Amino acid sequence: MFRLLSTLACAVLLLSGCNRTYLINNAVKSSEIKSFAYFEPLASVSYIAQKNQAIHSDSLSKVARTVLDSVIQINPVFKSGNKIILADDAHQHAINEELKLLFNKLLTSKKIEGIKIPPAVDSAMKSNGQRFAFATAVTGFDRRAGNYAGQIAKGIGVGILTLGMYTPVPYKSIISLYGMILDRETGEAIFSNRTLPYEKSPTNKKIVEKKYKALLKPYMSEQQLATK
Repeated sequence: MFRLLSTLACAVLLLSGCNRTYLINNAVKSSEIKSFAYFEPLASVSYIAQKNQAIHSDSLSKVARTVLDSVIQINPVFKSGNKIILADDAHQHAINEELKLLFNKLLTSKKIEGIKIPPAVDSAMKSNGQRFAFATAVTGFDRRAGNYAGQIAKGIGVGILTLGMYTPVPYKSIISLYGMILDRETGEAIFSNRTLPYEKSPTNKKIVEKKYKALLKPYMSEQQLATK
């Protein structure tokens, strides 16, 4: 279930040198969006307890999802509406799988035009009476404090052995956010963006809020961003 989001995180690390992180479909102007509902955030967070082995953590993923959800709900900057209500867990699972596939497609595409809204997602937007919807995902990892100190020491040791030519520096934690706006009228994704990997915990609410605000900035006008 979480392999696709883990692939997202790896791809972002590989692509972090790229200047542009977003895709925009200019057929729909941001001024047309007065508000949008949102899907429950996706989350895939790993925990490193030994060496540099990252293992998926259900508990950290749940916390990261809850934090991002709360940020979307209480943030007054973007006029996001209510969460899209789904009938049951089976529908939620279907939506999550489609959104993960859609995020991966957008991440590996050079253009957004022609990327269609998948059927379960479209149905959920229709049943909730929404033309526009916002989907988000949070990925990253946290590391056990003692593990971080140990990996720093190993890095120094490698640096000594290689006469300073190579000194690996471990990340203590990493967070990346992803967001996309979907439009039922065109039947396509009209905007997607991602934040570059940032060395902070994916469960840190202040950092999540800061990165969340950055997701829509390339698309929304300054006037819209200032509207509460």
